[in-house]
Amino acid sequence: MFNDISSPLSLLATRRSGKPRDLIAPGPDPDQMDRILEIAARTPDHGKPAPWRFVVVDDRDAFARLLTDALRSARADVRPGEIDAAEQFARQGAGLVVVLSTPDAEHKVPVWEQELSAGAACMNLLHAVHASGFTGGWLTQ
Repeated sequence: MFNDISSPLSLLATRRSGKPRDLIAPGPDPDQMDRILEIAARTPDHGKPAPWRFVVVDDRDAFARLLTDALRSARADVRPGEIDAAEQFARQGAGLVVVLSTPDAEHKVPVWEQELSAGAACMNLLHAVHASGFTGGWLTQ
């Protein structure tokens, strides 16, 4: 675990993304994950719309089905390799947090600013993962 609190710049300077296919157990336990998510939520959020949602994925098979069903419903011409990639994506890493950008178009804060805030939440998530002694990665799907 990274404990050099006297050197936050060292923490920032040493954070690197890992390839999710290379991330192996053990991942964060439930208490560590709760703390990581608490830290990730401490993100610049003008107007406080909290335009993101964190979803901790415990059931990887159900998540794989959700992804492949979404792919199939979005396009009729889905290639088998795309289905395989979605299934592999769902099963990578020892822990999996899906971050959903959920901007509110009716809020006084512009959507673009809410989207930046969601991205900042992702970055805070990765910093918290690193500070907790784990490696994280950011993939989009």
